[in-house]
Amino acid sequence: MSDILIYVAAFATIVAAVYAALGYHRPPGGSGPVGKQKISLWGVCMRWLPPVIALCAVGFGYYDRHYVLQNAQNIPQPIPADASRLEISRLSPGFQDSHLFINAYLVNNGKNAVIGMAHWGLIVSATSVLAEPDIASLFLLIRYQASVAPAPSGLEIQPGSNQIWFTIPVVKEAATVTQEEWNSGREIYLMNIMKYKDSQTPNGYHIYNETCQYYVSGIAHLCESGHNRIYMLEDPS
Repeated sequence: MSDILIYVAAFATIVAAVYAALGYHRPPGGSGPVGKQKISLWGVCMRWLPPVIALCAVGFGYYDRHYVLQNAQNIPQPIPADASRLEISRLSPGFQDSHLFINAYLVNNGKNAVIGMAHWGLIVSATSVLAEPDIASLFLLIRYQASVAPAPSGLEIQPGSNQIWFTIPVVKEAATVTQEEWNSGREIYLMNIMKYKDSQTPNGYHIYNETCQYYVSGIAHLCESGHNRIYMLEDPS
């Protein structure tokens, strides 16, 4: 609906510009009553058309903000009490070719086996502590990637298991933070989302685990923005 709003507003602008050009170049009225009447009707129609289209654009915008976007929101829900709880027990930074990688070691603290875990994460360097809107925007991007990507079905992590780990970032090409930045005292942020299911997860839902942590001179700090949590989300339709 937002795209429709943009197109409607753009069309209104184009029509207004065309009308202004025609009004500037149009010759004076015709030689008789019929000619004058045609010009008058043309002028009235073209004078009112841009405002009408603009009002339609405003109406589309109101509908988009108050109905479409509200209905499209996917609200996180608490997980069942007996659900699996896949958590990161330890983060271990290291370097390869002077670029930072962080190993995340997992443990299933829940009562059911984790099925089909997948993860998405990034490491970013900042000159100061990131504001909450910036962190939220990055997590929104990661969560969207996680929500639309299929999770593998062959991996199971049993309750109490702590033998699984993965690396952030997953591929060498995505490693952008250098050892020099790590040693410089800059804020180095790790943001990660795990997505999985268990036998108790309702159909059409997945469990998500968000992790947000930052390092300053090698000292770890938890993000204070609330992005260390476990919740359920409905799968996109």
